[in-house]
Amino acid sequence: DYQFQKEDKMNISPIIKKATFVASFVLMICAISLAVAVDYWPGDEWRTSTPEEQGISSAVLTEALRFLTDYNLNIHSLLIIRNGYSILDVYFYPYEKGVKHNLASVTESVLSTLVGAAIQDGLIGGVEDRLVDYFPDREIANLDSLKKAITLEDILTMRSGLKCTENPDELTQMEIIQSPDRIQYMLDLKMESKPGENFNYNSGTAHLLSEVIRQASGKSAPEYARDNLFLALEIDDLIWPYDARGEDKHGWGEILMLPCDLAKIGYLYLQNGRWENDQILSPEWVAAATSRQVEFMDDQGYGYLWWVNGDCHASGRGGQYLYLRPDLNTIVVITGGGFSEGLSSLKAFFIEALQSDQALPPDSASFELLQSTLMECAQPKTPRLKIIEPLPPVAEQISGNLYLLEPNKFGLYCCAFQFESEQKAWFQVGNDFSHKDIITLAYPLGLDGKFHFAPGRYDIPVAGRGEWASHNVFDFEIDEIGNINYFKMTVSFKGDSLVGSVRELTGLGSENIRGTIKTE
Repeated sequence: DYQFQKEDKMNISPIIKKATFVASFVLMICAISLAVAVDYWPGDEWRTSTPEEQGISSAVLTEALRFLTDYNLNIHSLLIIRNGYSILDVYFYPYEKGVKHNLASVTESVLSTLVGAAIQDGLIGGVEDRLVDYFPDREIANLDSLKKAITLEDILTMRSGLKCTENPDELTQMEIIQSPDRIQYMLDLKMESKPGENFNYNSGTAHLLSEVIRQASGKSAPEYARDNLFLALEIDDLIWPYDARGEDKHGWGEILMLPCDLAKIGYLYLQNGRWENDQILSPEWVAAATSRQVEFMDDQGYGYLWWVNGDCHASGRGGQYLYLRPDLNTIVVITGGGFSEGLSSLKAFFIEALQSDQALPPDSASFELLQSTLMECAQPKTPRLKIIEPLPPVAEQISGNLYLLEPNKFGLYCCAFQFESEQKAWFQVGNDFSHKDIITLAYPLGLDGKFHFAPGRYDIPVAGRGEWASHNVFDFEIDEIGNINYFKMTVSFKGDSLVGSVRELTGLGSENIRGTIKTE
């Protein structure tokens, strides 16, 4: 249970000295190879196997899970597929199996896959196609010779030359989100370098590819994905959100998918683009997309919206990962809500767990202990006891008032507080660009020291809790769980105004907010 502490971070440095980076665990076991022929294709579910049958130690996997739970790291799920079999599929409270998870920028690698499928289908000529040729009916600002020269490969490798600012706090991304026409916003950006010259990661450029797919196929990216990717892989339980116009889906991120389904996309790449009798991607596309098209220092690289750092992986804010190692016949899927320190602390456990390129002797005792540990990971810890205190007078005064907020990067246009009792409250916000005084989301806040739960965006559970720091200062936190975001907020009330701060813990940064009660 997360405790209210003032920036009191756990000390896990002794563990970090032992283990550093789960992302590279597959990289570090290059000598191990389990190249086996495909004996089935996962449909509704993956077949399961004991870890030992795939050369992996149940005992060491159990040790790794205990590390995660002991240090209360904000990982949501961990899935390991080896030789096409699921050997570890664990869900950490409060995330649950069967709940879709926001993949953030992992979506970009899915979008890259769609571009490859459209090239395979002959709908897109190739990566050398010019971007502007797919937008003949749009008037594009700042259209100079450099912008006209941008190719699809420049977009796929994040070398468009468009003026984008990823740091701090995904600035361009926040501006895109609040734009009424996100495609036009990106097309109109000024150029700051020659296309293909400089790597400049920005999720907004990937959004342009969703419209390229629409123009090439006559279908939206999700429709094309359904007909030409998801249907074959039997992926039918997902959400791909719309933009502010209700027309274009988010090309840069925010597909919500089950971890087991994301693993299927990884398996498609491990099989060189083939799924049963269908060649969805050409082997040439698979090789190009997952090879280094861009080189960095320190053994870093980038392919076609895939990171290539020894291994090949898709990566998303908050701890969303899809790792591929075709030579090891291994896929790893991780989801999280701000999982970073723990991610860099698991390598040694997995290196030790992957003990052989052959099946290990059965270890029923260790396997049974692993299964009981999986069940423990899904259970809440005993919450701290908290004396329930009477609400301060200001709680009744502000309850039900609608506060109109000054512009902020989180796109919060209004908010309200409802104090039901001494044990429960609600924080309500409006984030609709076209209706800036309408409440659109409601979050429960336990005032009894416990997280309270309610359906959130897309009916995915959300949790929250809060407490009064003084007679007019209210501290609270909101965990959107499968929707990734984790907010900590402090708000003080005076008269008809509120001032406060918002901190998002998975990479969106911080912002001060101000608001005034709406009057008729």
